[in-house]
Amino acid sequence: MINMVKERLDKFLVSADAIENMLYLATKVVRQSKSDHYAILMNMMCCIPHENFRDSRMLFKYNVYWAKENEARDIIKRIWTENNMDILDKVERVRENLGLWQYNHYRRINNQIHGLVERIDKLVDGPNRKNTTNLLKSACFKLGHLYAVEEGYWAQRARIKWLMEGDRNTHYFHMRAISRRKKNNIDRLKDSNGTWQYDKSDICKVTRDYFHDLFKSTSASNNDPV
Repeated sequence: MINMVKERLDKFLVSADAIENMLYLATKVVRQSKSDHYAILMNMMCCIPHENFRDSRMLFKYNVYWAKENEARDIIKRIWTENNMDILDKVERVRENLGLWQYNHYRRINNQIHGLVERIDKLVDGPNRKNTTNLLKSACFKLGHLYAVEEGYWAQRARIKWLMEGDRNTHYFHMRAISRRKKNNIDRLKDSNGTWQYDKSDICKVTRDYFHDLFKSTSASNNDPV
């Protein structure tokens, strides 16, 4: 089947108080790997639009799960068995090598996930072609596998954190429960020609033109501009 039905079924309804207290709300479509009904996710802890963000996974710090990663263990073992360095030099060398390994390891997974999400977006939002359905199924299958790999990593991280601090009323769980003030942000809009606009000024123009055409009526008795 070539034609695909594209319709937005789900929406979020929030109160005025929620908007006032959580200024930086964000919603996004979650591309599913096994379903053609895509869910929408509300992020109530979204960053300020265009705020610089540093992924904490890219920073070097010791993680317990490294003991179960063969590549990480090999790095530590290789450096620690060298005889021409003292302990401080070994610690510094381990830090450098593990930091680079961690960065490359998760960058590969993240890049693959982001690439597949972009591909699925283009297939879903683009014109329907003969092989669109098969390409979409293949991309969703690959995305599901990568999500499973990533989920296993974070499940392990969460379990370690819970075992260490789950029975204590710690600062970690307080911070997880506290929401920051957020603001709605639109990352892109499709114009009347079907082209996605990403620049802020172009998004404003698309919005202005849309409502201008929506409220414009030739039969209205009041000719004042809206």
